[in-house]
Parts: sequence; structure tokens; C-alpha cells
Amino acid sequence: MKEFNLIAQDITAFGQEKKDGTNLSALLKALVRVEGVRWLRLLYAHPAHITPQLLAMILEEEKICKYLDLPIQHIHDGILKAMNRRTSGRRLREVLAGIRRDIPGVALRTSLLVGFPGETESAFRELFEFVNEFEFDHLGVFTYSPEEGTRAEKMKGRVPGRIQTERYHRIMALQKRISRKKQKQQIGARVEVLIEGTGKKAGVAWEGRTQRQAPEIDGLTFLTKGEGIPGEIVEARITRAAAYDLYGEILPS
Repeated sequence: MKEFNLIAQDITAFGQEKKDGTNLSALLKALVRVEGVRWLRLLYAHPAHITPQLLAMILEEEKICKYLDLPIQHIHDGILKAMNRRTSGRRLREVLAGIRRDIPGVALRTSLLVGFPGETESAFRELFEFVNEFEFDHLGVFTYSPEEGTRAEKMKGRVPGRIQTERYHRIMALQKRISRKKQKQQIGARVEVLIEGTGKKAGVAWEGRTQRQAPEIDGLTFLTKGEGIPGEIVEARITRAAAYDLYGEILPS
């Protein structure tokens, strides 16, 4: 197994219930010593629990992907409070900026929720402008759907479905432009690619992912030339970029 994905609703909370010093950093220290593991990927980290120790480990350990998924949901203080997120827009901005400062070149993914009860056009606009300003590498958007028995189900200020859908498309159109720009910046780069299988479309020999692409939720890297084996990690040069996918050629070993 070349890649391990560590997944939890809040992976940064690992071990907290034991109260004996067990934490995510300790787990990672053990996992990086496992023979055969090349990549360790962290998914769903709570921004409030990111520590300098964890960031230092991600930076220093070659096996840990320079990739973090932090589902922030929103950036507007009122909406965050209504969601019971126990953080603020200012704090989220500080944490995200700090991660980029401390881990140069890190790929950041987030998930957003639009249409939560009470989300005004002004609140949505703040979220939209933040996405435009921060430029996440990967981003997913969901529209609010009431769940029976939740506090949000009884909240006032329900956002009509058509407005939720409009806000969803506005954010996704913006993110597509951002993603296309950031993808183009990778053209010419030499990167490691984990080959997942043979190509499924004309002109593509292999399909795989770089460290900046998590399985199933991010794009793929299509390799048009070179010899490879599924499950192996090869070095490739990126030759072309689409909005979400990359194209490259395997380099001679």
C-alpha cells in the first residue's frame, strides 16, 4: 500500500479522549516509520485544532502529503455562530494564512455550505469575496437541507431553494476560474504521480494522482507517455492543465 488516507470528522481530535498524550502528531510519527508507506494524507481537520507541532511535522516529514482538507463551512461570523462552529471568520483567516505561511506550496481543500437559515445576501457576499481572495486549491459546495430534529430545522430565515442553487453556482463558477489558474501554474513541474490504472480515454496511457489530488474528491493526472505499473509512484512532468485535471508524461527512471 503506497498511500494511506487518514479520515475522520475531525482528524485533529485523534486521541483527545485518552488524556495520556496520544494525539495526531504521535500517530503520524509512528506511521511514517511503516515500511512501504510513501504518502500519508490528512482529511477533515478542524481549523480550531491545528497546532504548530502538526504543521511542523507536515512540513518536515517527506511521507506526509503537503495537503490539508479543512471544512470551514462559512466565513461570516453570524452564520458560524448559528452553525455552532465555535470559531470566527477572523480566526479562520488567521489559521488558513498560517498554514500557507508555514507549509509553502501546501494544497488546501475546503467545503462550504450555502443557504443555511439566516444567510443573507450580505453574508453570502462575504463568503464569495473570501473564496475569491484566498483562492483554495480545491473546494466543494453544498446547499442547506433541513434535517429532522436538528436545531437548524426550526431556525427562522429559511433561504429559498432557487436562491441556494444560485449561490451554489456562483461559488462553483468562481472556484472553476481559480482552479484553472492554479492548475496552469503547475505546467512544467516535475511531480510524483501514483498510478491508479490504465487510461480510459484516447491518448491517455495511465491515470493517477499527485500529492495535491485526494482520491475521489479532486481531479486526476492523465499520463500520455511513458511506462508505468498500477500502484507504483512515478516521476512525471506536467505538460497541460484543465480546470480540475492535469496532463503529463512519465519521465525515464
